Amino acid sequence: MAATIAPAHGREPLRLLFLLALAALIVLPLAIWSGTHRGDGSVSLAQLAAKQEAYSGKYVQTHGVVREFEGGYVGLHYVIEDSQPNRVLIQPPALAAPYLGRDVTVVGRFEWHAEGGRYINADRVDPLK
Repeated sequence: MAATIAPAHGREPLRLLFLLALAALIVLPLAIWSGTHRGDGSVSLAQLAAKQEAYSGKYVQTHGVVREFEGGYVGLHYVIEDSQPNRVLIQPPALAAPYLGRDVTVVGRFEWHAEGGRYINADRVDPLK
């Protein structure tokens, strides 16, 4: 007697359900992480200055004008500033240098240290239109 093999199509809905669940387990945590680490809204430089400890270590998006300074412990450096002026150092300087004197948006991780002040480890520096 020959053995019969059951058709595989009976397991297809279970396989599809498994793949969808697996995809959700991968995509959902990434979406949650992205939302909590990139932030949806913008933070003003005044807010960063007023609540620097609260924002330290968080990803932020802020706006201002790129200015150049020389001296201090960092030598030639670039900051983003508002009209007050509230200032935040931009790292790495190569991202800010092309936009000297221009209004920009900076996105990155904000850090504050009592010894070193405020700075953003920038992922992006984009000129405002």
